[in-house]
Order: sequence, then C-alpha cells, then structure tokens
Amino acid sequence: MFVTISWCVPDFLFVMDVVLKHTKALNSTIHLVLDGWTAPIVASFLGIVVVWFQEGVIYRAVLEFIRLVSKY
Repeated sequence: MFVTISWCVPDFLFVMDVVLKHTKALNSTIHLVLDGWTAPIVASFLGIVVVWFQEGVIYRAVLEFIRLVSKY
C-alpha cells in the first residue's frame, strides 16, 4: 500500500513536468529498468531507473527506490 503525502504533490508534478519535457526533446530510445534485490541486512528493495543515450553519453536517473515491507 502506498500513501500520497499531499504537501509533496505540487513538487512531484513540477519535477515530472520537467522530466517529460526533457525526455520528449531526446532523439533516442528511453529504457525503463525494474530491479529488485535483497541487502545483507535482510531488507528487500525495488528500484525503477530510466536510461537513455544522448550525444555519445549514457545517462541514467532513478525514478523510484523503495524498501519492500512485506512479502510479494
């Protein structure tokens, strides 16, 4: 279950608008990566990363990184 915190919604929407404008301007393919793993402290994490290639450079940005609190 995810809970939205109302005070952060305007900031989130602003950042998403910036990200969308940037990615629409790219002349390359955008890859979404979903990665899950367990840390040695017996904690499970899930990450969502976007990867793109621009002007000879590979870029990546973490879209979400959460700790899983229950079994799936």
